[in-house]
Amino acid sequence: MVALVYLVVAAVALSPALLFPADWTGTEGRRMQIALEMLARGDWLMPTLGGEPTLAKPPLHYWVLAAVARWCGAHPWAARVPALLGCWVLACASHRLVTRTHGVPAAWCAGTGVLLAPLVVALAPRAEIDPLFAVFAAGSILYLAYGAAFAKPVAQLGGGVLGGLALLSKGPPFLMLLSGLVAVWLRRRGGRGLALALVPMLGLPALYSLVLYREHAAMLSEGAFVDVANESVGRIGAFAWQHVADLPLHFLRAAAVSLPFGLFLFYEYRGERHAEPDAKEVFVRMLAAAAFALVLILAVFPARPPRYLLPAVPLFCIAVSPSVAAFAAAPAVPPSIARLLRAFAFAAAAAIVATPWLPEPIGVVTTLGLVAFATLPLWVRNGRCVVAMLLLVPAIAAWTWVGTFAAHRARWREPYAHAGAVLAGVLGEWRVEDLATLLHVPSPMLLHAGVLPPGDEFAQRQPTARWLLMEADAEPQAAWRDKAKVAVPPVGYAERARVQLPRKALVLLERT
Repeated sequence: MVALVYLVVAAVALSPALLFPADWTGTEGRRMQIALEMLARGDWLMPTLGGEPTLAKPPLHYWVLAAVARWCGAHPWAARVPALLGCWVLACASHRLVTRTHGVPAAWCAGTGVLLAPLVVALAPRAEIDPLFAVFAAGSILYLAYGAAFAKPVAQLGGGVLGGLALLSKGPPFLMLLSGLVAVWLRRRGGRGLALALVPMLGLPALYSLVLYREHAAMLSEGAFVDVANESVGRIGAFAWQHVADLPLHFLRAAAVSLPFGLFLFYEYRGERHAEPDAKEVFVRMLAAAAFALVLILAVFPARPPRYLLPAVPLFCIAVSPSVAAFAAAPAVPPSIARLLRAFAFAAAAAIVATPWLPEPIGVVTTLGLVAFATLPLWVRNGRCVVAMLLLVPAIAAWTWVGTFAAHRARWREPYAHAGAVLAGVLGEWRVEDLATLLHVPSPMLLHAGVLPPGDEFAQRQPTARWLLMEADAEPQAAWRDKAKVAVPPVGYAERARVQLPRKALVLLERT
């Protein structure tokens, strides 16, 4: 019954982000192209893009996408379903463990918080690597913390397996979460059981690397396995002093993504505390330490997009769930929260009045969301209603804002579906057979056109194919890799057709 309730909550809250961006967004198309190439070659070990090995990311996410494409086809909504199901499983696991540690009310707060946190509602149902990585990483930390706090070897072993899957999904970034957990583990439990967890955690990626080297040694360049570390840890080398100025924004973003449960962080921590915490307190501290470690370590990286914080969100929700459950028992709304609620409702009402004068994509659907926000003071009467309101607001925003903004973006910025159909027509009109790509070509265009040509994303060699597809006015990116530059367009090729998008254009070149 609990699992069914969470499945309904996940379906209702995450469906807007699952369905409304009807086309590929971000790097979703790139991930699916890599998965389709693995599927077409029948090779589940070596990820390739344009036929070239790409080891910047481990293969587990590509395995999932390839399986989805085999069963359901290469559709954006189908590729996003595994992330949604992963969030559902994580919510069920959180409910089960928190029921054992802090009781049923805290368990319901933890499970619903995992599914209805704003960052989860906005970013989790995606075919990107980060959502599924967040599920494996947060699940690993959850079971490792439970196993370490309550001396449960089976939970420690399960957490180690999930940690190995997290490393096979994105690699070293999982170690940022693990560092905070291990710090508390060593201090409070002396590291007992840590070795048991590390065996499967490190063994799974090591086994994959050994099999990959055995089967594809000829395709691996010197230092190929270092690419995974360079893609993540290696970015520290690009840190400059100007990135220090972005630190306040980073920590402000981290505080924002902790909502809504971040508001209850200090509710339980009033008054005196025991110097020596019990097992329940150690469990909560491990989860919080892992989340805070991720935030702190990301501060030394030059790029800190919100999706990097996604693994910390469910951990923080679970850690604060006892505080939320304690607040939900309050018989009345505290005066400070009541004032904030009235101010929020007043702002929503003022926005409703201004809606007719606002540009697209603000419209009727978004106005309905504002109406819902303006009526919140009418039914929020006690602590339980406050918690319900904070959980419902992200879902209401998703249903009234995500769809309209996604449609607006697809129409004015990335109309890949229409452009891909045009590209397919152009390729058919010119009877293109020997096709290759040069430099970066948007993967959604190729997916919609139904072609997976070989490519040379970094212009490492002179093209030899009869037909060449590339961005118009693109610049070679080979200089920073110390490779030979190529002319743009390459010498010996003439333009035959052009497909214009709002922000870029693709040209079809023929060797003369």
